[in-house]
Amino acid sequence: MGLIMELTCPIRGILNTNDKSKDGLHFSEEKIRIDCVIFLLSKGYPKECIKFETNVWDIGNSGRNHLRADIVVYETKASKKIHIIVETKRDTKDKEKAIENQLIPACTKQQCNYGIYFDGVSNALFTKSTNYKTEFSLVKLPNYGYNFNTTPLVWNNLIPIDNINALISIFDQLLHNIGKTKEEKYKELFKIILCKYYDEKQNEGSNKYLTFQHSNNTVKQIEKLYEDAKKFYSKLTLSKTIKISNEILIRIVILLQEYSLLKSQQDILQTLFMRFAQSTLKTELDQFYTPITIVDFIVTLLDISNMKKIIDPAGGSGDFLVGCLKKNHKISQNIYYWDSSSKAVEVAHLNMIISGDGRTNINMHDSIEKYNIDNDMFDIVITNPPFGSKTIFTGSDEVCEKYDLYNQYGYKQLGKLFIERALNLLIDGGILCIILPHGYMTNPQDDKNLRQFIVSKARIIAYISLPEGTFKGAETGVKVGILILQKDKNIPKKYNIFTDVAINIGFNYKSKKLEKIYKKNYNNGHYLLDDNNNKIILSDLDDIAKKFKNFAFDNSLVGFEKEKNNASYNYIPYNKIKSEDFVIRPEMNIPSYLDIVKQIKSKDFYTLNDCIVTNKKSINKIDNASIYSYIDITNMSNGDYSLNNKLYGWDLPNRAKLSAKKNDIFISKLKGSIDKFCMILHDETINTIITNGCYKISISDEAKRLSFYKFLFSNQYLIQMEALATGSIMLDVKEKDIKTMLFFPKLSRKELDEMKELVKYQEKFIKLKYGL
Repeated sequence: MGLIMELTCPIRGILNTNDKSKDGLHFSEEKIRIDCVIFLLSKGYPKECIKFETNVWDIGNSGRNHLRADIVVYETKASKKIHIIVETKRDTKDKEKAIENQLIPACTKQQCNYGIYFDGVSNALFTKSTNYKTEFSLVKLPNYGYNFNTTPLVWNNLIPIDNINALISIFDQLLHNIGKTKEEKYKELFKIILCKYYDEKQNEGSNKYLTFQHSNNTVKQIEKLYEDAKKFYSKLTLSKTIKISNEILIRIVILLQEYSLLKSQQDILQTLFMRFAQSTLKTELDQFYTPITIVDFIVTLLDISNMKKIIDPAGGSGDFLVGCLKKNHKISQNIYYWDSSSKAVEVAHLNMIISGDGRTNINMHDSIEKYNIDNDMFDIVITNPPFGSKTIFTGSDEVCEKYDLYNQYGYKQLGKLFIERALNLLIDGGILCIILPHGYMTNPQDDKNLRQFIVSKARIIAYISLPEGTFKGAETGVKVGILILQKDKNIPKKYNIFTDVAINIGFNYKSKKLEKIYKKNYNNGHYLLDDNNNKIILSDLDDIAKKFKNFAFDNSLVGFEKEKNNASYNYIPYNKIKSEDFVIRPEMNIPSYLDIVKQIKSKDFYTLNDCIVTNKKSINKIDNASIYSYIDITNMSNGDYSLNNKLYGWDLPNRAKLSAKKNDIFISKLKGSIDKFCMILHDETINTIITNGCYKISISDEAKRLSFYKFLFSNQYLIQMEALATGSIMLDVKEKDIKTMLFFPKLSRKELDEMKELVKYQEKFIKLKYGL
């Protein structure tokens, strides 16, 4: 059952109804009606003149049947003369019938000045002056108190695209019967979109009449527009003409003429781009794609003024540069794109045209190979480079030797070399925003040298942790973070580093479709809506951006957006990370973790520093002919464990490494299964073997052992383990951290007695369950 939404009508108030129809595929008619009301109010029509479900014609014997209008607008509050009649529909399939059988008859009967058909996508305006026979763009409806005129559309008349999926659905319907493959259809549609975008770019902000609109000469206008657009976007490979029938071409122009690509939200254009790219370039975009919420977040933090020079040296689909253009479209000549993949360059061209500016400096370069191009040139580098254990630079050693990270530490991973390459591209004071595997900043030993290199070249401004799997194109399940650096020849000896953790980022990163997720009222399950009845994206990034701007203000940062506000932020002093091998763990610097540790330390507490903690092999010899009870992580949960997994010695997996004795405690070391643990409570354990995906913890002191065992059942344990987990893939908690940084309360005498009783009960249960 779908969640109920409380839609808000500007006139009728809160309506207890859903924004979607029963099929879940279309907006409900009530949602469409509210959108129409908002449009009418934007044109200045008074609320008191707008009425709903109004009888406009008595039909049949004695007028017993009625024709009702969804919305009517009276000329004045006191007048009974209807000025506008509106017919709303929840989708476009009934448009022609609704106009012919409902709207036009009602308008004719009432002799109103205007009739409106409204479905939120293929809207239409009819006028009394043309006897309701000519369909006009709805944006031509005059403001309240003004008269209709037939002058052509100008850019200021255009409105943003709101329902892009419905628009794409109509495109598909129009293109269905033109006898071409899907790829061919979308290539032709792209030519029309190109004309639309070019026309807007040439007339943005002016009062010149647009060429892309329906007239008596529509086809020739679009043909001329296409010729001009081809010259303007000369880097694109385009065929000579638009190969669509005149009828379909005109219908697409009528559909698109009132909308503005330049005024539309980035996620709307991204949807359009994804459809074009997958249909025309025959490629899955995961490997190139950066989620819009991440792009918008990073761009929000930066001061992108007109003279800034910006580059993405691993450009992918060009999303970061599109985000910069959306923030300041005047920098189109100052943004640069490099990528070594010809397919990525094609994708970026397409993305730039639909969302930004297709003539931007897009080049196919191998940024690592071309190590000496444009160094010390850029103010900002924003990039999401290829990374992972398999993404190794395969070029010559001669090129590698141009990089300090190779000469000093032997690094050839692209993710690491891109850090040095990006810093080389920056001027002094330039800013680098880079997506990196979380392990680069959190692995205590593995990447210590990399972090030392970073702090020798730049000031660390911020590190923001993102969820595992945020970037599907890198490696499944990879945990990443956003590292922000400022190149500085004179790095201060003392400074603070902003940190935070994003858990919700606006979309379901666990799903291949990356569906958006929205805020809910958890008291009743209803979606929360903004003032325009739009669902509110569930994301921590807006709050983190607000915190960062306050941090930037307090620390007088240059090159970033600054704002003095009341947002409380987290930071780590540079000297603290310097004393800890430059490890930065945002999860250990958030209130939920710090408060729990503070609470535990306020009373008597323990650590495991003097206990045996290991996942090293502790089995002397396996007898292939013997049968063992093998306990994997899946065989334990919340203190319980199973002995039913019986395997011959020769059948044991390689991870079967740990021996067990009674009262040994085993905990999963993996973040994904930190709720898995048990205490061994049976006596004969010689043939019991445990996976090395666990730590074996041997605590001789009973009071301490029982205190730790009870701690494992608590939320305090889960929060600490999540914070201590490091790495990029299959995050785990290191042995040293388990011993020294896991804090647990010392139990009182009463609590110890209770735990003894619990353990006795569990022991009896285990022995009874397995006949021991």
